[in-house]
Amino acid sequence: MKEETFIMPLKKDIKILVVDDDTNLRETMSELLEIEGYDVYQAGSAKECLDLVGNTFFSVILMDYNLVDGTGLDVIKQIRTFNNESQIIMITAHASLNAVVKALHESVYDFLIKPVDFDYLKRAIKMALQKFYLEQSNRELLQELKVKNQDLSNLNAMKSKFFSVVSHDLSNSLMALKMSFDMLKRTIAKPDAN
Repeated sequence: MKEETFIMPLKKDIKILVVDDDTNLRETMSELLEIEGYDVYQAGSAKECLDLVGNTFFSVILMDYNLVDGTGLDVIKQIRTFNNESQIIMITAHASLNAVVKALHESVYDFLIKPVDFDYLKRAIKMALQKFYLEQSNRELLQELKVKNQDLSNLNAMKSKFFSVVSHDLSNSLMALKMSFDMLKRTIAKPDAN
């Protein structure tokens, strides 16, 4: 079995959305991620976030728990109705076990508490991206497997048809051969009338 090495795409090709109603925090986080080489977008509200996510695919979404026009969890629920692939990292200053459990139920990849250590955030993003690309690779492999299984099914049907035709033709040939043999046997068994 061939072993595949995981290769992460260039950071400039990776889109990250930072969703936070705190403008200073959002802009600082965005600038730091841009310095890291990511293609970073910003949203200051649930509405802005949904507008962006509806039109652009983001590999990673950094979502504040409390937004001016709703909760990050409500936004995630809406995102998950049309996008199950983006890796979402929830960030909050008000962590509770209940909030963490609800976030995990919505397929949130990680849950970070403010103030977030930037090195930890970078590691969390890297891990989320690895998960994203592994899931993407799994989907592609499953699709290839479905195609190969369909090909095998088609070949199996062709094999069955071939054996059916060959069996029929062979049966007819054997019957003709048997009849010829029977005639030859009768001819040999009859005494010559002359």
